Amino acid sequence: MKKLKSKVIYTIPHHIFGNNYFRKIDIMKSKTNKIIPSRETKKIHKKFEKRGVFVDPTNCDMSPMKQTLKEELLHVIHSLQQSVEAMDTDTNCLLGNFEKIKEKFVAIEMKAATFYLNCYLSPFTEKYPELSHCVQNMSKRRHGGLIVIEREDSLATLIRPGIHIGAEVTHSLIESIFFPGNPLHDGAVLISQNLIDSAANVLPLSDRHTGEKKLGTRHRAALGLSEVSDALVMVVSEETGRISFAFKGNLYPITTHGII
Repeated sequence: MKKLKSKVIYTIPHHIFGNNYFRKIDIMKSKTNKIIPSRETKKIHKKFEKRGVFVDPTNCDMSPMKQTLKEELLHVIHSLQQSVEAMDTDTNCLLGNFEKIKEKFVAIEMKAATFYLNCYLSPFTEKYPELSHCVQNMSKRRHGGLIVIEREDSLATLIRPGIHIGAEVTHSLIESIFFPGNPLHDGAVLISQNLIDSAANVLPLSDRHTGEKKLGTRHRAALGLSEVSDALVMVVSEETGRISFAFKGNLYPITTHGII
């Protein structure tokens, strides 16, 4: 009998089972590097296989989420086709239909971004549920925030260092840092693995514009760092409460409920 050694965490989006949260699945690796799913994992895999979806727990891009997104995009395409056909016979204004289709596209984008955020974070910090809890609470209160998660690239030469913290990541500590009036709330919090490395860090600003909207300083800072490193930067807007993240020079909106 082979000895089981290291544990790997694979996440599957809970909305496939009826809600919007993510589910942790423990998978064991043997010495031969072969993935051995747990009993719970096997049951879930069978559910997917009945739908013709085969799970590769080592690759986020081959997850069941892609099948879900594909189905939702096909539904949008069907709605567009119906609108095109209706133009020949329907005398009603189509603006309402366009608005509904636009809302569906936005929802699909947010769902995909939410899932991939989890994929990008989980290999580099075990504290991503704390980060989720934190940004959701800040979003509800409309407290602005800027959180940098260091990945493989060193950020030492890319940011102007702030105040060293060196404490374990907890949602309450991060929320207190970004509480309005706190001297540290204007800068960025830097997360390195499972620690809050520092606060009040200054990030490089991006010169880019996204569409006609003028970006605020936090969003420009998030984009700026993501343009010159592989860091992932989470942003909470104090004006709207919306949550987004910057990664590899792009800004993605994410859902405000059940992020991780």
